[in-house]
Amino acid sequence: MIKEALSSIEGIGFFPSLSLILFVLVFFGMLWHVVHLDSPSLEHLSELPLDSDPTDQGDPTRDQAKN
Repeated sequence: MIKEALSSIEGIGFFPSLSLILFVLVFFGMLWHVVHLDSPSLEHLSELPLDSDPTDQGDPTRDQAKN
């Protein structure tokens, strides 16, 4: 039923191509961004999961803990 409904729409074949093009553009855009990150940014990002002091990041849950 869905296949019949979609096949009756004019120009529906354009959308799979458009979605593939958008996916490839976003994928390679993110790949380019990651490759061109500078070293200080990578060091900061690598230390984020290990940072245990919430006062450095302005954590909003810190204010709730005082109440």
